[in-house]
Amino acid sequence: MAAHVALRILLGPQLGVDAAGAVLGRRPCPGSGDPHGRPCVSGGAVHFYPSCTHGRALLAFAAVPVAADTTAAGGG
Repeated sequence: MAAHVALRILLGPQLGVDAAGAVLGRRPCPGSGDPHGRPCVSGGAVHFYPSCTHGRALLAFAAVPVAADTTAAGGG
């Protein structure tokens, strides 16, 4: 839950809205077209990826599609 709150707090200023105004969704899956692909925000102006495991969170932000892996950040 803390990672989700942090994601909204960090996305808000990048989108020009407050944390509650950051509308999160999912991109269509490349294989099926169903909405369970990468996480996204309305308008797609900012690409992000949250990774959480074992009490750790890593949030990646970029102008292009990005990924993050908490195991690569010292998890194990």
